[in-house]
Amino acid sequence: GESAFDGAYIVNSDFTLPTSLQTIGDYAFSNSKISNSIVIPSIVTEIGECAFEVNHPTSLTLPATAKLGDFAFGACGEKLNTITLTNTSSGTQYTRVENGCLIRIKTPDGEEDSTLIVGSQATSTLPSVSTIGEYALVGCKNLTTTDLTGVESIGDSAFKNCTGLTSVIIPNISSENMGSNVFDGCTNITTAEINSSTTPSFEGCTKLTEVTFGDNVITVSNNSFSGCTSLSTVNWGENIETICSSAFANTALTSVELPDGLNKIDSYAFQNCKFTSLVIPDSIRVLKDYALNGCTELKELTMPFVATTDDNGNVNEYCFLFGNLMHDTGEINLESVKVTGNGVIKEIATWAFYGCAKLFSLEICEGIENISDYAFVYCGVCELTIPSTVRNSISFRDSKIVLLRNLSNVSIGWIENYAEVINNNEDEFVNEINYGEKYIIYSINQGTYAGRKYLLGFSKSGFAEINDDIPNDVTHIVTGAFAHYSGLERVIITGNENIESIRYLMFIRCYDLKYVELHQITEMENNSFYECKSLQQVYLNDVTVIGTYSFDNCYSLSEIYLSNNITSMSSSVFVGWGPSQTIKIQFAENAIPAGWDSGWNNNCNAQIIWGASA
Repeated sequence: GESAFDGAYIVNSDFTLPTSLQTIGDYAFSNSKISNSIVIPSIVTEIGECAFEVNHPTSLTLPATAKLGDFAFGACGEKLNTITLTNTSSGTQYTRVENGCLIRIKTPDGEEDSTLIVGSQATSTLPSVSTIGEYALVGCKNLTTTDLTGVESIGDSAFKNCTGLTSVIIPNISSENMGSNVFDGCTNITTAEINSSTTPSFEGCTKLTEVTFGDNVITVSNNSFSGCTSLSTVNWGENIETICSSAFANTALTSVELPDGLNKIDSYAFQNCKFTSLVIPDSIRVLKDYALNGCTELKELTMPFVATTDDNGNVNEYCFLFGNLMHDTGEINLESVKVTGNGVIKEIATWAFYGCAKLFSLEICEGIENISDYAFVYCGVCELTIPSTVRNSISFRDSKIVLLRNLSNVSIGWIENYAEVINNNEDEFVNEINYGEKYIIYSINQGTYAGRKYLLGFSKSGFAEINDDIPNDVTHIVTGAFAHYSGLERVIITGNENIESIRYLMFIRCYDLKYVELHQITEMENNSFYECKSLQQVYLNDVTVIGTYSFDNCYSLSEIYLSNNITSMSSSVFVGWGPSQTIKIQFAENAIPAGWDSGWNNNCNAQIIWGASA
């Protein structure tokens, strides 16, 4: 009966059923771990759905007249060497054996059929069939050729773990007739030619190097090539419209020319790909969050200005968010971005270019009418041309923008805490980016501001210290120059006539920073060491001004010494400090300088010692 021995442990012996048995119910011996032979009596007339699924017999004997339910012997091909039919000359035949494969030639209702039910381990070539059932050939390691001519339907996991396959050609199969996980684990496939409207899955095919899409392909399905770590070449068809979630995640793609007509790229579609440059066609209309997550080598990007959406289809404030497109946890290393227009998006909204710290050249399309506050927070743009269609006041708070062009139609709003905004309406500057061994320097070589050299940050990852080695000709260090830098542990800076301050956000969230020593630096601007949670030692020496939130949530700093030099202190400098931390102040409590804000220790529970010595 149904599920009679489902999950039973029947091993190490031939499995012969009673000769009087006529019917085997659904799931009767499903997953029973039968490992030798299965012999089914010749008088059996019906074998139910999934009756022997996920067993591993070496041989199978059954009557050709038996009506086979769907998936009756699903996933039984991994060790199966021989299939023998009895009753082949009596009654209506429902099955046949061809090329070692069991094929249903009539349905249980007597209709003409041509479905491959189970393949043999001895199979090297496929028989001619119209349908390949679910799990039909799982584990058939000797299968080396796949002539799929005439195949109209392929079931789930049909060729899973067929490690003898080296190439496949997929005919025009409709999306509703293409199963999931079809070629997963076929680790020796090197090339695939696909002509079906929806791509089958090749997930984990680690030797697949090249894929060619025919013009029938419309959708590259979820996870189709995820984990194909050798895939380096994709030849696109002319009619591809959608690249689904994780379709090319963790592949070896270093360059790709996406097809014209593509209108949707889903979440994580190209996760961890090694692009250095990418052009997304103007036809694109939907970009899901994190479509390029982990593409940390991507330096140059050209694409239309479109909205990113979350998995529920919600548009992120009707804007383009590079932060959402590029990462959920990783870093953005974009250096040059050209944004073209599609006439849909009119606004660059809040946080649009958040975290693009290395983005030194940005070109934005005409047609944008509004640029919102905080659009460029922690953004390292050096040169930005404002579209002539923008009419609003633009805020550059917390950005690194140095050079602006085309400001005739706009006004600069909030300019607090940016490095420097230079209006280039009149002068034609000659500018240069120099990627040095350690630092990136942006130079203005001609015009009103000729001679200025801006230190933008480190030129690459892996530096553990700044040890009085900032080039002497640097005239400016930009806002947030070293913000969010991983691995930086030690900072020693001696100022000069040009460098006299620790700029706003300069070391914000440098979580590995432990030691800071400042000389001839007189000012620490707001948020200088905000959330430097590993910071243990600080020597301020010549500092006279400390901005708000400078040591916010520096949990590991057990004590700090504030000398008589400090004549100005903003509010909320030590937010989050607890009772185990100590603030030592050289002057007496009744001698606080007038420049100290009364709320300098807001939300601070540290011990305060007045009249302390160093």
